[in-house]
Amino acid sequence: MDMTVDGSLRRDGQPIELVRLLACSVGSSLDVLINLRVSGVLVARRRTTEVLSIQPVEDETGDELMILLTSL
Repeated sequence: MDMTVDGSLRRDGQPIELVRLLACSVGSSLDVLINLRVSGVLVARRRTTEVLSIQPVEDETGDELMILLTSL
């Protein structure tokens, strides 16, 4: 199946499970392994455009999370 045409692994706007952060730094791409919860797909690798900034934020429990802002 050609995923560039099919698009069935896209999850735009949906929460996904981060399996592993491979790389993340300002000026480079974010590179991650994610679990899409698709039968037969163990993990998917995603790369973003250039990371412009990394800002700390807290979730509702007070735990610190990171939000990544990327260029379009």
